[in-house]
Amino acid sequence: MTTNPDPVDAVLDAYFDYLEGTGDEPSLDQLDPDDWAVAEQLIASLTAGRGIDPEASRPSLAALLAMQPPKVPLGDVADVALTLEAGLRDVDDTCVVTPDFAAHTHGVDSDLVVVCGGHRLRGIIDRVHDGFETLTPERVAAAAGVFGAFSDIAGVVFVRDDTPDLPGVVVEQLDLHRALDVATGRHDPPVFRRPVADAVSACRAFLHELSPMFEPLDPAVVQAISRDIALPDIGFFVDASVQAVAEKGTKARIPEKKAAWTALGAAEIDALTAAAVALESGETTHEDIVDQLELIAGRAAA
Repeated sequence: MTTNPDPVDAVLDAYFDYLEGTGDEPSLDQLDPDDWAVAEQLIASLTAGRGIDPEASRPSLAALLAMQPPKVPLGDVADVALTLEAGLRDVDDTCVVTPDFAAHTHGVDSDLVVVCGGHRLRGIIDRVHDGFETLTPERVAAAAGVFGAFSDIAGVVFVRDDTPDLPGVVVEQLDLHRALDVATGRHDPPVFRRPVADAVSACRAFLHELSPMFEPLDPAVVQAISRDIALPDIGFFVDASVQAVAEKGTKARIPEKKAAWTALGAAEIDALTAAAVALESGETTHEDIVDQLELIAGRAAA
């Protein structure tokens, strides 16, 4: 009997081939959020070690896990990761927030990885503690480094951990560029475009912006709406349109045009209204409407 291989094992085997120069770097996109977090953590350790003996036997997944630090280490990052993951489960019940082992391995200034709703964000524990008043050059450089190292992320969330509510704000790559003020020709520095909120709300709003979620429409509300109320008063619009044409006819310089347009009145309004209602209700076709309009125009010109 055959068994399906563990997806993390398969990725690690491919990564060993990559390190040994016999294969391409594997993608993690096919993994679910939990496996993705485990695989990234293990790959980060392998990359950090770089002391792999190509002649040695490959370690097992269990051995690699035994060498890893806890998935959620002690300290500030652990508290923020747990708070974000718990708070974002209402957006995606499979949401995973982990410490950013890969970033630490490569010296990138990112502390957290958020995988939620099919999107990935990375988080920076902000140490400036100025209330996110400005997108400082230091913050721009830190976020730019994260975007440069990880092209698969949608945004970077800055989080302050000096207060219990964990203030946060999300930036996109576009936010890191200077903006041109067209009126003055001045280049304005980068700014936080999104409002500062608690980190969970900031991430939730950003994820909803990326993938809007609408409340289902109550069928009872739809059934309660009268067709007459839902539809506009077609006769009102036809009357206003015909009266506008007749008014313009009084200013026409061509005698025939002036006579035809000013002759439009109640008969044409009634005929056009009936045609519009029939078309809206499906009682007639566009081709029939064309014929009726030609007949109405002919009568008006006669």
